[in-house]
Amino acid sequence: MIGDERVRFCGECRKHVYNISAMTKREAETLLRESEGRYRSLFESAPDGILVTDSKGTYVDVNPSGLRMLGYSRDELIGWFDLAGLTSSPGRFDYNS
Repeated sequence: MIGDERVRFCGECRKHVYNISAMTKREAETLLRESEGRYRSLFESAPDGILVTDSKGTYVDVNPSGLRMLGYSRDELIGWFDLAGLTSSPGRFDYNS
């Protein structure tokens, strides 16, 4: 691996490896913000519908594609936990849209 005790690059797996305990608080916070930004960008622009649930199965997030596919607004979907009801609503779920 190439790098220092904080950030290294693994040539074999082609991944960056981060040792957060060796970073300053500011460096770790910056790394986290950048990572969250990349995740959010992928989530928001994905052509596939992505629904995120908590451990109880309640919807806590959904991307724009998921909203289009299911025909619901974000406000209607967040907090719901009935997938069977979601997909069986007449006229709301359309694979062709």
